[in-house]
Amino acid sequence: MNLDEILVINNLTDNDWGKPIVNYLENPDGTTCRKIKYRALSYVIIGNELFKKTPEGVLLKCLGETEAYLAVSNTHSGACGTHQAGHKIKWLLFRQGVYWPTMLKDCIEFAKGCQECEKHVGIQRVVKLKQRIQTLFPLLKGKLKGNPRIGMKFLAKPYGHVERLLKN
Repeated sequence: MNLDEILVINNLTDNDWGKPIVNYLENPDGTTCRKIKYRALSYVIIGNELFKKTPEGVLLKCLGETEAYLAVSNTHSGACGTHQAGHKIKWLLFRQGVYWPTMLKDCIEFAKGCQECEKHVGIQRVVKLKQRIQTLFPLLKGKLKGNPRIGMKFLAKPYGHVERLLKN
């Protein structure tokens, strides 16, 4: 990622997430809403770039929408991209020192929508509840209590917990 791709204050559009924060940091006045004032406490402008301060004191460069998409794309499937899951992409981007508010959601959506990942992933099958219970029965011999005429059996567990098993 080039340094030219960083959120530059002069290039902000009206619908950019950082616009209200930058406006408040450049010109703090009493008319700004309380929510933006509170959010602006963890941001700082250095030079012509917006940075977010982490609780540890690390400064993360704030990215706009298009720069964020490029960063996620390069991290997930770029030259050294290993098609990681969404949480891992977010972690790698944090390690690179970049930030935007919807980072985790965007990373997860990108990883879910990757066609190469879908092509190579194994098919997952959900086991039905009836099959799970039937596989438990050989293990439960002699441990079931209840009335078989009403169609239910109860599995007595340690510490007085009872689990109800349906009989089909």
